[in-house]
Amino acid sequence: MTHVHIAAARQGLAICPHLGRQEVNADGEVQRPIPDGANRCLALSDPIRLSPDQQRLVCATERHRACRRYVLAESGAAPATFEPIRPLLLRPAIIGALVVLGLAVALAIGYLLSGGSLVVSGIHL
Repeated sequence: MTHVHIAAARQGLAICPHLGRQEVNADGEVQRPIPDGANRCLALSDPIRLSPDQQRLVCATERHRACRRYVLAESGAAPATFEPIRPLLLRPAIIGALVVLGLAVALAIGYLLSGGSLVVSGIHL
């Protein structure tokens, strides 16, 4: 698999050196417009597709220097494979905490609606 980097064709621009294509097309084209669907992030061992907004707003600007994949590749501390950061709301502990919070709110509302007393199994609280 040949890696063709856009940055090599555009010396002097603030473009990420890891933005490019995995394979040369039939015309041998080296330079691709930004954004382009054929562009990939080649910073780590697992090239990934990039959205047009990502390419335009991050990869083709100085902001690419803050990209996690860029930092890992440039530091030499890149893992064998890249694991994206999981969104916070998908973690089981967060979901469990939200369920407990919902139950606590429901009990508090029930307490207030019952006039300040709650009957649980014949015991007044």
